[in-house]
Amino acid sequence: MIAAADMVRPNATTAIAELRSLGIEPVMMTGDNRCTAEAVAHQVGIAPVFAEVLPGDKAAGVKQLQAEGKFTAMASTTRLPWRKPTWALPSAPAPMAPSKCKTSC
Repeated sequence: MIAAADMVRPNATTAIAELRSLGIEPVMMTGDNRCTAEAVAHQVGIAPVFAEVLPGDKAAGVKQLQAEGKFTAMASTTRLPWRKPTWALPSAPAPMAPSKCKTSC
């Protein structure tokens, strides 16, 4: 069996904590399966989590949050090895937190 997971940016947990300290509620909306999404969200301190969202449905999800009066912005907590942003500093990936997902992954 081969498994793959996104590497969480080393500064993601700190960035999420800083957003919370400013009164901003981070929300995760991802196409990843629920188990992966919940593991990453748990690691960086994000709740709620919207997982298995198709690309076309993400816009509807953002519009729903906006309809609820929420300000929305998009960011990434992962660093995909095949996408190397020019602004990323080299560092070791943070270990993944074990998933507490009750469904089989």
